[in-house]
Amino acid sequence: MNRIQILDSILLQNQVNSLLNDQLSAFEHRSLPRNIRRFYTQHGDILKLIIECILLKMFVIDRNGTYADILTGQRLSSTKLSRYLFVIGTLIKQNTSIPLLNKFSTIANFLNSIVFLNEGIYPTLLHRITHTKYINVSTSLTSNPESISYEFQDRQLIWSAFAEAAAALQLPRLWNRNIKKNQKNNQLVVVNNGICPMDGHIVCNAHIVNCCGKIYCYICAVNLIGDNCLSCGKLVESVSVYI
Repeated sequence: MNRIQILDSILLQNQVNSLLNDQLSAFEHRSLPRNIRRFYTQHGDILKLIIECILLKMFVIDRNGTYADILTGQRLSSTKLSRYLFVIGTLIKQNTSIPLLNKFSTIANFLNSIVFLNEGIYPTLLHRITHTKYINVSTSLTSNPESISYEFQDRQLIWSAFAEAAAALQLPRLWNRNIKKNQKNNQLVVVNNGICPMDGHIVCNAHIVNCCGKIYCYICAVNLIGDNCLSCGKLVESVSVYI
């Protein structure tokens, strides 16, 4: 099994988890209904744990691999009991914070990484404890080793496109249309310079609306076309790049 392919899969899965946590954290956004924000504040950790359990069941238990493993064309070679132990270990690792245990885990994982670079079998300590190995689904890499670099580049391009698309999907924007419908013309949004009137964050990829020249994020400005501006209340017909 190629070490680059294994490490690539682990890095991709870490980025998937990071994107998922960012999307769940968006429930605290002020543009969402108050009941939803209160629910997430009280039960956010439980909600994250439930979603993690569902995803691990769907992929690791049922499909013998994480989403990133499937994307990179490999599977986990283990018994069902080992996969359940792997899932339990993953949940414990992500949801516990004991200083002594974390310090021991860091040292043990460092030593395991040295062994992995030599043997190429168990990339993490959890894989070693549960005897969980990786296997290639496709034989193209093993029969044609020189194609590994090309396969790696292809996966990176696919992942980059996926990550950019996923990052653009933000939960608070699902509620913006309802906010605009319920907002009266005399209740305009007043914000400080550099803050987008729609999402309340620092403006990213600044664009201006034609009605009043107010600066919005690009995605927010595009979503406003055909609706009333949140700053002046007039109809937005077009947007342009802020120079």
